[in-house]
Amino acid sequence: MMIGVLVWIVWMIVGFWRMVLLAVLVALFYGFGRAWEREGSIAGIAERLLAFFANRGRSRDGM
Repeated sequence: MMIGVLVWIVWMIVGFWRMVLLAVLVALFYGFGRAWEREGSIAGIAERLLAFFANRGRSRDGM
């Protein structure tokens, strides 16, 4: 209930769309922080992302 009240207060202060933007930014930076902890550097994160996007276009059955 306390979290709900806190979210409601922030919503009333900043407005709905700013609240949505804030939630998206928090989620993005949380994900970036988790990736940073796992990889240890920005180069490691970039390498993993590049490998993901390079392999994404290939089919899995080899055709």
